[in-house]
Amino acid sequence: LSLSQFTDTYKLQASAANHRLNTGLTAIGEHGSGAQPTGNNSRVQIVFEVGQHFITVMDALKLDQRAADQLQPTLNDLNEAILKLGDANFSGRAKLLQWLVKLNQM
Repeated sequence: LSLSQFTDTYKLQASAANHRLNTGLTAIGEHGSGAQPTGNNSRVQIVFEVGQHFITVMDALKLDQRAADQLQPTLNDLNEAILKLGDANFSGRAKLLQWLVKLNQM
């Protein structure tokens, strides 16, 4: 069974997945590792990373994770991502730092 037969049989519409399977490239290979963004995409990738960490923190809270050792690493990752943005005066960062201090004291 070929890839095109499979997608036709199950009526799948996943052009990006088909392209990656046909070319053998992973998403990281196609778009870069994100380790050290360069150029104009730099800020976009960092903003994406901040959003990703924020969603992770929100998901942890929705899953009723309340222990300091569960929340502290995700909040720390969010703080580091915000610092990469270069906006140390971000309005929500003060509250984030308060929570990090509180969790570190537990």
